[in-house]
Amino acid sequence: MRIALIECPLQPLQIAWEDVYFPDAHFPISDFLYDEPNELRIWDFHHDASLTPQALVQELQAYQPVVLGISDHHSTNGLVLERLIKQMFPRALVFFSIGQINPEELMDKANQSAFRLRQRTRPVAGKMRFRSSWADADLYKLMQPADPEPAAQLVETLEDRYELHSWRQYLPLNAYAAVLETLELLEDCFPAEHTIWNQRQVRLLDVGAARWAYAPALYQFFALAHLGEQAPRQVYLTGIELDPYRLDEEGYSCADYALSYLDPVASHIRYLNQDVLTYQPQQPYDLVTLFRPYITRQDHLFGGLPLEFHQPEALFSHLLELMQPGGRLLISHSHPETLGEEQVLLETLGIKPCFHAAFCSRLSQRLRGYVTLLPARCSDAV
Repeated sequence: MRIALIECPLQPLQIAWEDVYFPDAHFPISDFLYDEPNELRIWDFHHDASLTPQALVQELQAYQPVVLGISDHHSTNGLVLERLIKQMFPRALVFFSIGQINPEELMDKANQSAFRLRQRTRPVAGKMRFRSSWADADLYKLMQPADPEPAAQLVETLEDRYELHSWRQYLPLNAYAAVLETLELLEDCFPAEHTIWNQRQVRLLDVGAARWAYAPALYQFFALAHLGEQAPRQVYLTGIELDPYRLDEEGYSCADYALSYLDPVASHIRYLNQDVLTYQPQQPYDLVTLFRPYITRQDHLFGGLPLEFHQPEALFSHLLELMQPGGRLLISHSHPETLGEEQVLLETLGIKPCFHAAFCSRLSQRLRGYVTLLPARCSDAV
């Protein structure tokens, strides 16, 4: 979602109205539904001496914002700009302040409006039918390993070990690559000596499921890993997503993707639209996963979520309470900065992790992120 903030000057603006293009077509409502990161651009007459009204108009028309904020600074210039902008972008949301709107406040207002629209309309298109006609060469081109031969051997091993052959025929390329990389990560975090393998039934909760492309890896791994001579375990998988009604360009929502990816095991999975902080399951979970969570306020704002849901301390504490004794909370991050924020948070909460580690993918043969494993009870041994 494209967001613009205009800081008005104190001196009068001289606007040539003939320079302004007034469109006949309105903004479609779907601009507030798309599954894309937020963008923010700021035009500040106070700190940019070269900025002119004509340049502002031209740049706004090129940028095509969906949400605009106007800081008037008690100048009345904002009133003129508001009138102009509402004619330039008749369906855009415009937030006006006689004083100043800070960028965080504007993005939060934009996210609140878009989130509530998605929750009220709940757009879904239904089950998707994939055409998975990709080949090995496409997979290795996507993963870009430095040495394709060991990557190919590992793919073959994972496919045999976790019975992925039917999934390979079913899933599109990007989803299948996500499954393979998630299986790698799970193997690193849950070795053969882990106590979870003593169970014949495993209950899993994945938080922030979104499109859930990697979910088949969760199901196959915990059903088949370290079996010995035993039959596959029973796996009950729940995904929970706060904002599942974001759309792609073809009109499919995150919920459409998630339910379609897991259709082959639909009787063993649930996909919930809910704030996890209000979620109280009937039975505790053996494992909770949290892949690339939004930790900072900036993560939430640019990820499109209102700040009312930015409660990382409450989130971590609540997730640990959803697990039975001996359970584990697995968290992954893409960037070391986010891992650092998480470590500070855990120290504040007095939570001692089982481990922090970098995750180096053998498939792509490069660093893919960082993982943390937390115990359900801080006194538990690994």
